[in-house]
Amino acid sequence: MSQSRARLLALAERAGIAALIASILTAIATSLPATNVLQGWISDASVAARVEIIGSRPLTADNVLIIGMDQRTLNSPELSRIPQAMFSPAYAKLAQKALDHGARGLIIDVILAYDAKDLQLDEDAPLRRYDDAFLKLLKSERKAGRVVLGRSAGVLPARRFRLIAGARGIGMVEVPQGPGGVVRRVPTVWPDRDGKLHPTLSGRALSLMGHETTEIVTLLPPDAITNLPIVSMIDVLRCGDVGKVRALLGGKMLFLGGVLPGQDRLRAPDVMIERAPEPPRNIEPDDASVACQFHPPFVRAADEPTMPGVFIHAAAVDAVIAGWQVEQLGRVPVLALIFLSGFMSALVSIYFRPALGIAAMTFGAGMVFLTSVAALEQGYFLPVAWAIVAGPVGFLAGYGLRIRLLDRKSNLMRREFGRYLSPVLVQQMVDTGQLPQLAGEERDVTVMFADLRGFTAASEKVGSADLMLVLNRYLDAMASVIATRGGYVDKFIGDAVMAIFNAPAHMDDHVHQAVAAGHEIADRIGEMARADQAAGAVSFGIKVGIATGTATLGNVGARDRVNYTVVGEIVNLAARLEGMPSLFGTPIVIGPHTAKAVEGRYRLLRIATIQVKGKTTGDSIYAPFDDPETAELNGLIAAYHIALDRFEAGMFDEADAAWTKLMDLDWPGAPIARAMVREARKLAAAPPESWKGVLAARPE
Repeated sequence: MSQSRARLLALAERAGIAALIASILTAIATSLPATNVLQGWISDASVAARVEIIGSRPLTADNVLIIGMDQRTLNSPELSRIPQAMFSPAYAKLAQKALDHGARGLIIDVILAYDAKDLQLDEDAPLRRYDDAFLKLLKSERKAGRVVLGRSAGVLPARRFRLIAGARGIGMVEVPQGPGGVVRRVPTVWPDRDGKLHPTLSGRALSLMGHETTEIVTLLPPDAITNLPIVSMIDVLRCGDVGKVRALLGGKMLFLGGVLPGQDRLRAPDVMIERAPEPPRNIEPDDASVACQFHPPFVRAADEPTMPGVFIHAAAVDAVIAGWQVEQLGRVPVLALIFLSGFMSALVSIYFRPALGIAAMTFGAGMVFLTSVAALEQGYFLPVAWAIVAGPVGFLAGYGLRIRLLDRKSNLMRREFGRYLSPVLVQQMVDTGQLPQLAGEERDVTVMFADLRGFTAASEKVGSADLMLVLNRYLDAMASVIATRGGYVDKFIGDAVMAIFNAPAHMDDHVHQAVAAGHEIADRIGEMARADQAAGAVSFGIKVGIATGTATLGNVGARDRVNYTVVGEIVNLAARLEGMPSLFGTPIVIGPHTAKAVEGRYRLLRIATIQVKGKTTGDSIYAPFDDPETAELNGLIAAYHIALDRFEAGMFDEADAAWTKLMDLDWPGAPIARAMVREARKLAAAPPESWKGVLAARPE
């Protein structure tokens, strides 16, 4: 089977699994209710996002007007001495004035449960005629029903009021609160305690305005509902300017209700819309001369989540008449969105790693949310709670199936190839579904050879089985350090390890990591050797050679057996440098390019210029010290370099004398100085015919 066909089959398999998950989620969604709390929050967030992204669309000022009974009204000289339960004469005056000046009707969002005639003083009823004006008004409007009194399922207006007003003059005040206590749906009918349906205040108002509508008005407003027009009741009562009153009330449905804090407060779906702080009001004196300055009463602060309940019924009427009510989309687009969300989330969980998959799923949830915002702007309510829930559920289901079904192949591939190839290469094979190719690439890499010192001598002292156990323990310690530092163990060569840094995975600081790994290996092997020596067991030293440069990396071998490695001159140099520590008595020797790259991070001692086997030119080799920088150490390194300059200039006796002073001091370069004393004395005893300052490498 060709690779392209195999990839197509794998694609079809994963897409099929994702489609199966999405289908199951969609089937579940058809049998269970939506996630109500989440959907409520999303609806409110959609309202706020619509205003933030698209901008608010002001609610109309032509259809409804709210007349608020605020503190200013209650404190007015006309009403301050009258209990609010006995405001019927004021209501009568207000209603008559409104109807005479062209109002479509007056909805009283107050339950007038008290009848003044019921007041008894010594068997006398002094207020039996108190409500006559109001009763007269109700009687005159009984047929037209332009004055509507509020009632609830359990509380009715006073008997005389409701009998005279008649069925057309009574409306239910209740509105249902959804998740989070927010009113998002306003009914036009509501049941009493016996289950009999009655029109609500908004239902009565819509009938008066000639609008027959559905039983539910969905409130998802394009602006804050409290931006509906509102004036103080006392201003309307006082104003005697016919033109101003007609301009204010004419052609509108009036809603009268309390607006005091804590009085009949409800949460509306505009709760997340950011509102500017309410500007301070000038409280006008109680003077009839300024009564026609209509002041909006205080109703809602910027951080106040609730609003007077009278706004809810007024908003429902305005939504229908002005056309900003929304229509709920049918079942098909909702289920399609659920399927798409579940399918895409399952698909990304199958194809991508968890972090990237979660990011993609989060992006998808955001797009679903924005879809609900766009639908809202077009006048449709798209409940997306299930679609958003389908995202993480589909992701988890897809990821679980991926681990169970699809990753079985990946785990097998990792297990079979991981013993021979780089883990990074194996992961690439798993991700792409392609076998390794024999082509290579050029890249700057750092190559390390680390060899155990004393292995040959140890093999003569212990049996091969015991020696293998000890050897593997040391090699494991070396490989562990290399892996921790991001290197790749290319191969084990007897008692040596070849490692590559910056291949196959890219590393920004591969040179530093390689040198740091060399120091850690030296420390780790030293600790193990001291412990083994104390126990009387076989122990080893360490020799590390590190070189940096451009190499060709790739899979080397035959079609049926390959090895990922690097080839090039830099590999040969690193292999030769691995022998230098035994010659100069230092655990780590690095090449010139490596030294240049880590200059400043380590104290560098240029040992000498060495011509390794296979090269016609010399390379400077260095010992990197990780000791803290001190003036004393810097001075000793500088003294060594002065001696080296004399040595390379052919002044062997002067170099000998300088190094002799350095080799007995307590510093990390002392063994190197001792080794160079030997070199200087050899050359002084038999000076070469042509000296260019380059030593021929003679590793152990």
